[in-house]
Amino acid sequence: MLSKIYKIILLLCFVLFYQNIAYTKTFDVKNVYNYFSALVSLDKNKNIESLNHFNSSKELKESHPSYIKKYLFSLVIEEKVSKAISEIKIMKNKKFIDFFESHLLLVLDSIKKKDYKKSLYHLKNLKKHEEKGTFEFIIVSFLEEYIYLFNNKQIKSNSHDQFGKLSLINRTLQNCYLGHSETESFFENLTSYDDESSSRYLFFYANYLISQKNHLKAKDIFKDIDPINSTMLIAQAKKWIDEENYNNFKNISIPKGISIESINLDKAKFLCSLPKSLGINPDNQKEIFLNSGRFGPYLKCENKSARLDNVEEIFSIGLNRAISLIAEAKPGRMSSSMIKDLGEHPEDKKPVRIMKGQYGPYIKYKSLNATIPEEKDPAEISMDDALILIEKRKEYDKNKKGKRKKIK
Repeated sequence: MLSKIYKIILLLCFVLFYQNIAYTKTFDVKNVYNYFSALVSLDKNKNIESLNHFNSSKELKESHPSYIKKYLFSLVIEEKVSKAISEIKIMKNKKFIDFFESHLLLVLDSIKKKDYKKSLYHLKNLKKHEEKGTFEFIIVSFLEEYIYLFNNKQIKSNSHDQFGKLSLINRTLQNCYLGHSETESFFENLTSYDDESSSRYLFFYANYLISQKNHLKAKDIFKDIDPINSTMLIAQAKKWIDEENYNNFKNISIPKGISIESINLDKAKFLCSLPKSLGINPDNQKEIFLNSGRFGPYLKCENKSARLDNVEEIFSIGLNRAISLIAEAKPGRMSSSMIKDLGEHPEDKKPVRIMKGQYGPYIKYKSLNATIPEEKDPAEISMDDALILIEKRKEYDKNKKGKRKKIK
């Protein structure tokens, strides 16, 4: 019965879709079926399945206004934020991406790249979609303050405490960022709130005090903490402070490819312990160290380094596996690893691959290396995308050679 109703609904959707003249050029039963299947999967929290359906109905992107919005939501849920930002930037019909979440991603992207002039431009577009007293209004207000903070290295003078505790959290973190003398006072006010959420800020407060070498104050704050009736984070902080393991209070980035939901206390402690010695390499009697850097986890032994292809292996790799990877690595530079094999070049059948290198991901074709733009997700690059980047690299190399000849 449900199957019959589902088919009837889909049929009605097809009819409505077909009658709209705006969609006649891209109308295709398969496209529409995949699009509505993507919506159903998204509603059921089947995000990977949803993305597959969205990718199979991409022809609707420039003709169906709600497609791009739902597609972006699906990408962000799957932590493919770079891909979502890239899709916004390449959209031809700018009216379809004129909504709050789209502009928000562009603001965050420009802040990440420290392009504060561009972030103010995107913030102006973001403000068009805010309403006073709403959650969107709070987001815009705080973003405006942080852009000013990062750009001018000072707190905006006309900032108001209009959002209660949220404003206090905001002001505390801003003072902490600048290292102001008032930071301690702000943390004291913030942690004095009698609610469960205040405990997380107690951890940040301890972290701040320890960064200022104020160990006695940190001990005084945590001396009466009952670890049994506290959150795991606070219980762990108390243990570190009681044992004077202050080096454990440091900020560690979670390697890309590992979801934050998968990080438990043991994994968090392991990441905090890096760099970590795995043992002695019998080939040179030197230690092999495991660490995580800008481009993911890697091994280092004297003058040789090797990347871990599987990011999850950082938690399980042993000495024998490490010895094998170091033995295969070339001295002097980080060994590259393949992210994706795109197949054969259509002209000469030579392999085209996406590689992970020392300075970021790139496309490898014969002796040519083409850099992948920062806003593009390497895992989402297609053969067509790669061919365009290869031609751009060839053109760049050709122009460079031409300039050298003129100089001579």
